[in-house]
Amino acid sequence: AVVGEECVIEPNAVVYGKVWLGARVRIGAGAVVGRPGFGWAFGPGGAVRRMPQLGGVVVEDEVEIGPLCTIDSGTLAPTRLERGVKLDAQVHVGHNVVVGAGTIVAAQSGFAGSTRIGANVLVGGQVGVADHVTVGPGARIAAKSGVIGDVEAGVTVAGYPAVERMRWLRGMARLLKRR
Repeated sequence: AVVGEECVIEPNAVVYGKVWLGARVRIGAGAVVGRPGFGWAFGPGGAVRRMPQLGGVVVEDEVEIGPLCTIDSGTLAPTRLERGVKLDAQVHVGHNVVVGAGTIVAAQSGFAGSTRIGANVLVGGQVGVADHVTVGPGARIAAKSGVIGDVEAGVTVAGYPAVERMRWLRGMARLLKRR
């Protein structure tokens, strides 16, 4: 691993090899950065085999990774947290994910493999984002949302499946009114 200047790595955090930390990165207690991602394939006879995760992790300057977060190593290219990203406690970043500069993610959220999160996105607590989804810059994702499709830049989404926030609120109002 390469650790930049003025980094803080709190107790019991683990930083694996092939991890590059920029300057002024803070890693919370118990976080794990660079462990092989959840990559599996079926081999001969149907045997399940682990796919090598060789890409590592790049964490740019001034990123904060909260306690108990996990940042998986990329498969071939690195998983990347761009400058100024802030992750609250217990956030999972899957292999090959890119989290754009200035994005803020609340606790217990997770990004499945190969997700692309744009710059300056706000993610509420307990949000789940499916694999290979793109979230545009400046988008907002309400707490407990399940994002299973792309989100356009600047849009606010809510619910499961996540849809434009006002659409979700109108739908919930109709549903609750019937009771």
